[in-house]
Formats: sequence, structure tokens, C-alpha cells
Amino acid sequence: MSDDKIVTTDILLEFFEVAFNHILFFRNLYPKEIFERRKVYSTIVYVSEHPELNEYIKNVLNTIRELLKEDENSVKAVNLVFYNRKREPIEKFVFDLVKLQTSNTEYVFSQGIS
Repeated sequence: MSDDKIVTTDILLEFFEVAFNHILFFRNLYPKEIFERRKVYSTIVYVSEHPELNEYIKNVLNTIRELLKEDENSVKAVNLVFYNRKREPIEKFVFDLVKLQTSNTEYVFSQGIS
């Protein structure tokens, strides 16, 4: 993987980390007290301070990193899906990397329930 690709991957994964945390905060899935306000790229975001949640997010991001390292085109989208107690999907956030790669000028993100 070239140095440019490594930097691009690092930025993408940093974006995912912030986005996942911010979405979790605003969806009230965890107590508000475990989140801390931080400034990232001059924008206020909420980031978890809970070790177990942070470890889980870190593992997800590392898996994405490894997949991108093997083949940068292998990851078409990243889905953040919330399930109810019956394990039925109730909300889904889709980060479409194919559209992001082709447009390269705009952030592509959609929300919905499948």
C-alpha cells in the first residue's frame, strides 16, 4: 500500500470513528455520561470514553483497515445497523465508498431502514 493510500485510509478510518461515536451519542443507545465533547477539524463532536465500547469500535476499524490493505476496492460500503431486542434491524446508516471514490468531491451518506 502506498504512502498516499495509507494516509487516505487513516483519514477515512478517523472519519468513521468520529461518525460512529457521534451517531451513537445522538441515538441515545448509551448513557450520555460516557461521551465527551471534543473538537475535530473545528467541529464539536461527541466521543465515547467507555473502554469496552471504544475497544469494539477499534476492532471494527482495524478490520476495515485490513480489508482495505488487502484490496482497496474490496470494501464497497460500511453499514452501521441498529437492532431491537428481537434482533430486527430498526435503523441503518450506509457509508457508500463506491460513490465516495467516484465523486471524490462530496461526502456520501444515507440513512434508512432496510
